[in-house]
Amino acid sequence: MHGNIDGDAFTIASKEFISFASAYEVILNDVPVARDAALAFSRFASPDFGTLPPTEMAERLLQLSQCLDAAILESIGKAVPEPPGESKDPGAFLETVCAVEQEEGMSPEIQVFISHSSRDEELAKCLITLIRSALYLPSASIRCTSVDGFRLPAGVPTEERLRQEIHDSKVFIGLITPNSMESIYVLFELGARWGARKALIPLLAKGADSRLLKGPLSALNALNCDSPGQLHQFIEELSAHLSTRQDRPAAYQEFINEVIAGSRQLAEQSEQGRVLNEALLETGKKPQLKWGCYQFEGEQGLFCTACYDTKGQKIQTTRMNSNFRMCPVCKAKFGS
Repeated sequence: MHGNIDGDAFTIASKEFISFASAYEVILNDVPVARDAALAFSRFASPDFGTLPPTEMAERLLQLSQCLDAAILESIGKAVPEPPGESKDPGAFLETVCAVEQEEGMSPEIQVFISHSSRDEELAKCLITLIRSALYLPSASIRCTSVDGFRLPAGVPTEERLRQEIHDSKVFIGLITPNSMESIYVLFELGARWGARKALIPLLAKGADSRLLKGPLSALNALNCDSPGQLHQFIEELSAHLSTRQDRPAAYQEFINEVIAGSRQLAEQSEQGRVLNEALLETGKKPQLKWGCYQFEGEQGLFCTACYDTKGQKIQTTRMNSNFRMCPVCKAKFGS
């Protein structure tokens, strides 16, 4: 939502902001003096209210009064009573507002879409923790389909929702690893976002380098998850794309370290798997493929290629339905 009052342009920061403006009208039981309710409310709260990150907006509002809290929730369809004297967590309060939006059928805006292979789930979790810690983002604003808490809502048409979010998200992050470059879904997602001509940040991890990016994607500058400096650059640029302020770097340095450790550890596992594969090829004992899984001579069952190639572990896959099998450990899916 955009507008102009007295020659000053303004932008509504989020759906929560609009809800807060409605709450102001509820409290006054009248229309604000200014022609735009949200702008009037921002001036009432503070001159820079409209530029604050969502969490700080919530902090400022929570300082006004308990009745304001109730009015905010009532303005979006639900009042949540609060025990007197209980301390308030601004982050939890913002999550409550987003949860109410979802209950009422409103689709929260996806600001960050993380495209990745399901085999890189653990690294994707570390990346989400870093982003949320540095930029105060609520969970509802991030989509990462393999990570609990960030998956697609139950019952939605998967292909249509993914197509919409890949196109509409403010920033698209491609987690580029040897695994993701073997994923047809990741390649489709990268291509669709490139075609949309919107913000696309390739992040290299697990020993991957820019040579994995083919075609038009090879012209994009990629950052590396193994480099502290490049991860700090990533956070700064993500903050600029989202027009939100970031926390002090020292406050999220530990999460930078976790991403680096996760990327390097997985890279070492991949290197061990590469050495194992070369040894098997030399001895002629490379297992055969059946329906995308490994089949070993003299053994029953179909085994996960990812777990065997990266760790040398034989993990038997289980049938999901008539078309797919899944590894119970790394959750990789295989067509049958």
